[in-house]
Amino acid sequence: MIENQYLHIPPLLLVISEQKFDFDIYLFQDNNYILYATPKNFTEEHLERLIANGIGNIYIDNKDKLTYEAFVQRNLPVILDSQNISLYEKAEILYDHSLVVVENFLNQINKDYPNSESYDKLVHIVDNIYTLFDNNQGAVQSIRNLIATNYKEYIHCINTSLYSISLLMHHHREQSDSQILRKSTVRQIGVGALLHDIGKSKIRQSILEKPGVLTPKEFEEVKKHPIHGVEMCQYMDLEQSVAQCVLFHHEKLDGSGYPTGTRNIPRHVQVITVADMFDAITCERPYRKHKVTTFDALKILSKEVERGRLDQELVASFIRMISQDAIRL
Repeated sequence: MIENQYLHIPPLLLVISEQKFDFDIYLFQDNNYILYATPKNFTEEHLERLIANGIGNIYIDNKDKLTYEAFVQRNLPVILDSQNISLYEKAEILYDHSLVVVENFLNQINKDYPNSESYDKLVHIVDNIYTLFDNNQGAVQSIRNLIATNYKEYIHCINTSLYSISLLMHHHREQSDSQILRKSTVRQIGVGALLHDIGKSKIRQSILEKPGVLTPKEFEEVKKHPIHGVEMCQYMDLEQSVAQCVLFHHEKLDGSGYPTGTRNIPRHVQVITVADMFDAITCERPYRKHKVTTFDALKILSKEVERGRLDQELVASFIRMISQDAIRL
């Protein structure tokens, strides 16, 4: 019970922060959580001791979770711009922060409809992901080492957004034209990916968590989640391109998708569809006996191209991005 009361945080945050923190700090020693410092009594000596001892087991009380996340958000620009922090450490801090924000967002919409304030928090996540990827071309590989494969809706939404933004930027770099990739375009796709499955909050959990194959009737209910999602998003005053991500992400180029069966799928939505499929395939599910490898997942995407369901150029670019040109299918 006590383990769930505390949240592990990276000590690096306290070292590089230019702002004072406003939550208590705990250490885990001798199987106990011990109060190390409060915002009022934290001194340079406390900080130097942490650095000297290389202590990694720093925690906060879960009651301070929202305060802590606000602290991380304020410091993220400094973290991502720092030359003294490794790419992996930046990716880890950003990924962990993003998971918490999206989890809180999805928990909140179960109680009330999202609003413009909720949207702004998602935009901050996407802007920081863009900064990480724009400054570090190898960032996607660092993120991939962190990506959680246990399927939770908030994890899947973050993963899909990361893959979508990375694919968009990677594919753009591979194109010969000199047209600048607008940050606003990245933002729309990134937020669209974060929201793409928001409508699943209206689907019965017994269906979403079913360990076996869905019945035709159950699958028909699941297929309604894009429509539910668009209805929920109307309270956030989304741009049309973002709403399209929510509504059309399960559509296919051969018309076999849902909910409308359209073949006229906006290009930016096709980016999310590739990212969504890859993460869904590689996530661990109760009904799967074996984990699907990256190689096998990329082969499945290639088969979808052969069937005329996914865009060939986008999938080829995604494969090169994930494999760093080590895999050719």
